[in-house]
Amino acid sequence: HGVVRKAEWKLISSSADSAAFETASNDETREQYPFDFALRASFTLQDASLAVGYEVKNSGSDEMFFSIGSHPAINVPFAGGYPEHYYFHFNRPENMVRYFFKGGVHLNETAPIFENNRQISVTPTLFDKGPIIFKNPASDSVTIMNSRNTKRIRVRTEGVPFLALWAPPGAPFACIEPWHGVMDNVDCDGEFTTKEGIMSLAAGGTYKTGYWIDILDGGGV
Repeated sequence: HGVVRKAEWKLISSSADSAAFETASNDETREQYPFDFALRASFTLQDASLAVGYEVKNSGSDEMFFSIGSHPAINVPFAGGYPEHYYFHFNRPENMVRYFFKGGVHLNETAPIFENNRQISVTPTLFDKGPIIFKNPASDSVTIMNSRNTKRIRVRTEGVPFLALWAPPGAPFACIEPWHGVMDNVDCDGEFTTKEGIMSLAAGGTYKTGYWIDILDGGGV
């Protein structure tokens, strides 16, 4: 939802099982975001997994401040039944609360959300109050599972400082969103360099991150 949300991307490489794209700063992005950058996104099929990679490059002569994230959407239900048969399973015990989002900022309001320390059921009202935002999850994977069979879809990260679960009420999908950064807090001071979760990159520097989506059936979590 930043400056590259509606950007034009150039295909820079492709094969039968992969594709990579690039977008870069221009006069229009500089009106909103005063840094020169290049961003590459790659997508690679590996058996029953999709690997997604991001490479951020500071192409300017000054330190660059940035955030990057993604919100892959997964069809729910994807293995029969109804959405109420599905749940999110975290691969490590969690003691997190959710943070709320409203009006373009996240609020200093929290609430418990886990039924136990690993699971959140998909219910008709789960997202009525907007996305469920977590800070510093212990888990580095979240799996959408169901109570009817062993089919499941897992999103693996390298560990992220912020994670969100989201779907518009009534939508036939759910998102597991790994974020390296977060929207402004309601009490933010408006200074970009002190924005919560902001990262910095030296002139000429490169930052890489990514995640994987695994389609699984049978076996363990």
